[in-house]
Amino acid sequence: MVTALNGKKAIGMTYKDYKILDFLMDEDFQQWVFCSTEASDDHWNRVILENPGKREIIDQAKKVLRSIDYEKTGISESDKKHILISIQRRINTARSKEAASTPQKYVITKAGNEDHLSVTHRLSQKKDKSGFWRGIAAGLIGIAIVTAALYFPGHPSENAETIAIDYWERSSLKGEKRSITLSDGTKIKLNSNSKLIVPQQFPAHERKVSLVGEAYFEVSEDASRPFIITSREINVVVLGTSFNVRAYPSENTVQVAVATGTVSVEKTADKSPIDQEPILLSPNEMVTYFKATGNANKESFDPMAVFAWKDDILYFKDADIYTVIERLEQWYGVTFIVKTQLNEDKDLNGSFRDKSLSAILDGLSYVFGFDYQIEGKIVTLN
Repeated sequence: MVTALNGKKAIGMTYKDYKILDFLMDEDFQQWVFCSTEASDDHWNRVILENPGKREIIDQAKKVLRSIDYEKTGISESDKKHILISIQRRINTARSKEAASTPQKYVITKAGNEDHLSVTHRLSQKKDKSGFWRGIAAGLIGIAIVTAALYFPGHPSENAETIAIDYWERSSLKGEKRSITLSDGTKIKLNSNSKLIVPQQFPAHERKVSLVGEAYFEVSEDASRPFIITSREINVVVLGTSFNVRAYPSENTVQVAVATGTVSVEKTADKSPIDQEPILLSPNEMVTYFKATGNANKESFDPMAVFAWKDDILYFKDADIYTVIERLEQWYGVTFIVKTQLNEDKDLNGSFRDKSLSAILDGLSYVFGFDYQIEGKIVTLN
């Protein structure tokens, strides 16, 4: 990696190549942290959307910069660079040692003053062969402590208070839909046979939920906390917008379709090459991810075909009879048993609002040529 020591981005370097040191030494990034403007907010929020994998590093770099008071410490520009480089070397060394050792189980801790003192004590006990750290003023120790807290979690002290992150789950059965409003004001419509997992309280740097099934999101805007939806195959990152995510485990595809705003979609780490770029979606754009091949297809879409369900409209466009049956099973929470040969040459186009299952089957029976019988949750086609 080529580092821009003059504080500007190196030629040919992109933000996806940035490490924490590159953000710390980027003058545009520093100006945004210390004196943000509407233009800089727009720029860096766009960077986060286009590079969701750098979100955590950006948050960490902001914390490091905000912990420094260079005017009081009297540290020169040259010393700042040496300090940051030294920190990065310590980080790399620690990570190498960690990778070679047995993985640890980390917990989130909230340490009191005694634990902060213990962090400082542990740092002071580490002998620096170059002697560089012995001559640095108190401001440098502040940088080291913050960096250590971010990168060297280690084991909590005996006096540390463990924070248990509580989650709640909302699920819908087949034939059921649920409306949910989160603590940040985000509104979610959960389709049938779906599940949403949400922390009871969002942390300061992000809003992350997990989805199994289908949901329509109207995300409350918060530029400082991206909203992230995770599924097994993809992550969806937004700041404030409305969109639909369909990620049923039983289906061969995952789809994300945007109504308003901008959405970034990335494959999860185990499903994507390292250099895989996120896919940015604008209104009326949709991406379809194919589970078997790992390929993704970006295209426009029919809003009614994707969004109608949230308004309790059952919508069909060029749907064959077996697609219709699958949708009816999900919509009404029933199971079909087919005992006759169905006409697969005909397609169904139309929409139904507030119609009973029997009313829909009456119409379908004429089009596709079958008789039906409903017994509880079982529908038999003869």
